[in-house]
Amino acid sequence: MKVAISNASCDLDDMALIKAASFVPFGAGATLCNIIIVLALMRQKNLRRRKEYLILTGLAFADFVEGFATFIGGLYRMSAVLGGWAFEPVSTLYCMLLPHSWIWRWSDTATSFMLVVVSVDRFMSAGIPLRYFKFTKVYAYRFIGSVYAYSLVSSMFAWIYPIEEMHRRPGVAQLCGTWDFVSPRYYQYSKYITSFASVLSVLLYIPLICIMRNQLSNIAGRISYSQVDRRKRAQLRVTVTLGISSVATLLLDALPRAYGMYGMAHEIRTGLTAGNCGSAHMYLFHLSKLNSMFNVFLYYTRHREMRLAIRALFCPSKVVISGATFGSSHNRL
Repeated sequence: MKVAISNASCDLDDMALIKAASFVPFGAGATLCNIIIVLALMRQKNLRRRKEYLILTGLAFADFVEGFATFIGGLYRMSAVLGGWAFEPVSTLYCMLLPHSWIWRWSDTATSFMLVVVSVDRFMSAGIPLRYFKFTKVYAYRFIGSVYAYSLVSSMFAWIYPIEEMHRRPGVAQLCGTWDFVSPRYYQYSKYITSFASVLSVLLYIPLICIMRNQLSNIAGRISYSQVDRRKRAQLRVTVTLGISSVATLLLDALPRAYGMYGMAHEIRTGLTAGNCGSAHMYLFHLSKLNSMFNVFLYYTRHREMRLAIRALFCPSKVVISGATFGSSHNRL
């Protein structure tokens, strides 16, 4: 199927296949990397009992769900193009009922807001360390539960448009591109609000850097470490690790997400939709999967206990993990 746009001819079947195929490796990579983090943390009692790592597990699980939806969504669209039924008409509700369609509506919000939760948690650990030490796992569960619940409620609003439109519209392509069955207003709202959340998670690290520097100066000036000092240093190491992750979030998530949404909105206003000749803006959203994949390598290289936990997934009989604190003070910042 060919269409002429702006004096150029493009093959929709070929472009649809290229787009669909691009989802598969990014989705598979994000799924694999994040399930490793989740299993590594959950299988080790000395890691999962720590509230900061429960929050990391919450982030990794949201990233896992996002990656899995991307993977199966890519497989579905590839099958549609290769099977020759990609442009057969179906209802908007049919598209919304596809598993990856409604999973995406939840995971897109959950991943970005969990980034904010991680930053807030680090801010509290550095800003009020003595009080933070007294927080229990319930504190982490409340944070995670709030984000997951908000994401679920937000995703429900995505169902209004396809239900209302299923009898009004003659049909949409069975390829089920997001713009075809999700309200443009809802889609733009969701992308802008998630972009804002990603940027906010990075901005929270600006005052956090100042707090960290003061705390490191105070600890470095002590002749001997108290138990509180060691716990502070362990928390600071985790904060530095997540600070590095925050920079990756800025470069691979917040900025590409915001610019990609701006570009796609411009194409809709001008009539050149991203669904046609392979706009580059849609591909920017794939970079968020690279961001989530980066985390497993970051945790593995910077934290001995996490490194051992990941190794234990593959060689459980050869790896023994002590009860040492994750990010303990003998590790350099």
